[in-house]
Amino acid sequence: MFLFQSPQRVEVEVGGSAALRCTQQFPTSCYSVSWVKVQPRTSEVASVPHAHASSSGGGASCTLSIGNASEQDSGTYYCLAVVSSMSYFGNGTRVITLHRSPSVQTLCPSDSDSSPVPLVCLVRGVVQSRVHVHWMIDGTEHSGWTNSDEVSTQNHLLVPVDQWRARAVCTCVVDIGGEETIYRSIQWNGKETLLRHSSVCP
Repeated sequence: MFLFQSPQRVEVEVGGSAALRCTQQFPTSCYSVSWVKVQPRTSEVASVPHAHASSSGGGASCTLSIGNASEQDSGTYYCLAVVSSMSYFGNGTRVITLHRSPSVQTLCPSDSDSSPVPLVCLVRGVVQSRVHVHWMIDGTEHSGWTNSDEVSTQNHLLVPVDQWRARAVCTCVVDIGGEETIYRSIQWNGKETLLRHSSVCP
C-alpha cells in the first residue's frame, strides 16, 4: 500500500487554517487513516488528537484540517494506515506556523560580570531564510553568529565587559526580507533613562 501526502510544506499564520492531504494507492475508508506529528525540536512523535479527516475521490484522498493554528501545530505530519497488521506511512508534510508580526527580543546576559559579556537577540515567528540580523554598538556594526530552526533565529554577540559596564547601547537590528526593519536595544543597568524598545539589565 502506498500513501502520498501533499503538499510537502505548508506555511500558515497563527490563527489561520491549513489542509493536509493523504492519497491512498488502494482506497480504503478515511476512518482507517490516522495522523501523527513529529515535534520540530525534540523529534518526539505524538498522535494528532481529535484529527478531523474528510474524504474525496471515493475515499482515495483523506484530508486533515488544521484550524485556528498555533505555534504548537508546527511539526511534520504523517498519515498512517494499518492494513492486515502492517503499518504504512505517508511521506510527510512540514507545517510551519508564522506570526503576523515577528517577535524580536534582546535577552539579558546571565552573567554581566563575565568577560566578554554574551548578548542574545531572539527572532520568532518568521522563517530563517527571510531574517538578517546584526548589532550596532557605539556606531560600529557587528555581525555576531547565528543558530536557528525554521521559525526562530538566535543571534549571539560577545561584548567586552568594560564596554558593557560603560553602559554602551547595544542595538539588535533585524531585517525581515527587505520589507521591515526592527530595532531592539539592550544596555547595562544604571541611572540611565529606559530607551524605547529596549531592555535594561541588572
